[in-house]
Amino acid sequence: MKILQRYYLNTIIKLSFLFTLIVVFLYVITDLFNNLSYYINKHAQWFDVFKFYSLQIPALFIMFFSLGLLTSIYFSLAHREKWNENTAVKSLGIKLSSLTNMVLYMCIFLTLILVFLNLYFVPRFNRLSDKIKSEKIDHIVSRHRYERDIYFIGSNNILYAARYIDTKMNKLFTLTILKSDSTGTLVERDDCDYAQWTGKYWELFNVRRRMFSKKEGVFKYYDLNSVKDSTLNIPPNKLITKNITINNMTINELLAYANYMNSIGQTTKKIYTQIYYLLFYPVSVMILAFLGITLGVRSKGTSNLFEFGLSLLIGFFYWGTLQSFRALGNAGGLSPLLANLFPHLIFFIVALFTTIFLKSFGNQR
Repeated sequence: MKILQRYYLNTIIKLSFLFTLIVVFLYVITDLFNNLSYYINKHAQWFDVFKFYSLQIPALFIMFFSLGLLTSIYFSLAHREKWNENTAVKSLGIKLSSLTNMVLYMCIFLTLILVFLNLYFVPRFNRLSDKIKSEKIDHIVSRHRYERDIYFIGSNNILYAARYIDTKMNKLFTLTILKSDSTGTLVERDDCDYAQWTGKYWELFNVRRRMFSKKEGVFKYYDLNSVKDSTLNIPPNKLITKNITINNMTINELLAYANYMNSIGQTTKKIYTQIYYLLFYPVSVMILAFLGITLGVRSKGTSNLFEFGLSLLIGFFYWGTLQSFRALGNAGGLSPLLANLFPHLIFFIVALFTTIFLKSFGNQR
């Protein structure tokens, strides 16, 4: 029994890695030739291009592993069904479900490993890959310098809004500061031409300060040459959100970044969408494995080309659905949690109905 289980598992694992590496190789080759003229125009060194693609392999492997696993399970079980190997196993008094259950247990174990790698290791490889592309291939040394429409909440719920920021000059331009009392009523407004980062806080220049009263409205305003605002102590690089690439962050970095963005009143929907995407994406391994077992044990007259083609169709349709819901989560159309749960729930339901349908169809035959 154990020998038979090892035989089934070894075959599926070997085919999974083989099919996954084939898809990764085809993806890399296709992308390389599509961008070949770009690399030539940039005078990129081939070793740098090789490193750039090599560092993408962990992310690509996890992305396509569920497709490779589906293909291997479907292909392997359908092949045994075609050559009556499954019938021979049943004739020995061995339940086929005991073998397929071992496959599912293996997939659960692989899913947990992939979740860990996806949360902690893959972002580091992505970060190194992006660094090589920007510095060695694109020859971009400087970071993003400008950003428009800056707004954030500082200490004591003080609202800050600026027209734009220049990180090279370390300046905020056309800055407005709104201060409210404990009831939320506006009590003070400062408008300045620009603010200069001193290394510890921002200093405001050419300031017009307005003081408000509930009963009298504006009761005092005056102009100041400069104001040192020690409560405004967020450095310029923290205000440039385009410097932050959340796809290259580990789970700990994403959670810390989400807390920071919350503290300054910025939206965090993209951050949490990325967190749940990294967490739930490997679940596709279990769902597609379940679907592959269902198709494999009930496919007898299908060709190898049909099995491979159907696996690709299912896998890429699954991936497209995941990306579509991920875009909805980023745009705020769905909560980040639901945007990453719904695709897996949809395909799990599809897998269940497929199992029920094929089982009833087989009984009728």
